[in-house]
Amino acid sequence: MTHHKKDRIFKGLQTLIAGVCLLAIATGCSNDDSGNGIDGNCVDNFSWFNEVSDEVSALTNAGAAYGQDPTAANCATYEAAAIDYLDALEDALGCVSGTDRDALQDAIAEARADVDGGLCN
Repeated sequence: MTHHKKDRIFKGLQTLIAGVCLLAIATGCSNDDSGNGIDGNCVDNFSWFNEVSDEVSALTNAGAAYGQDPTAANCATYEAAAIDYLDALEDALGCVSGTDRDALQDAIAEARADVDGGLCN
């Protein structure tokens, strides 16, 4: 993988993580959200951060490990962490409504295409 492609993918994942953090601050979900397009299994005081914090931590740690030691094993861990993170985001999409959901779906699809193309090629 070229250094440029690795930087682009890492920056894309960083942007996605930052976007989710902003959504965590700006949006939420509660039992009285009927009629706003929210269809997930949301609970009172829904928090994006709580939903994906383990995956964010794993992705950050795996990315740092791969950056310091770009071995095949670290690459596999990094790619698995990225997939787990994107899966966690998709699992929580039902608790986002309207344009926020559309923007997040687009960001997830773009990041997944990068991950599916191989983060370490």
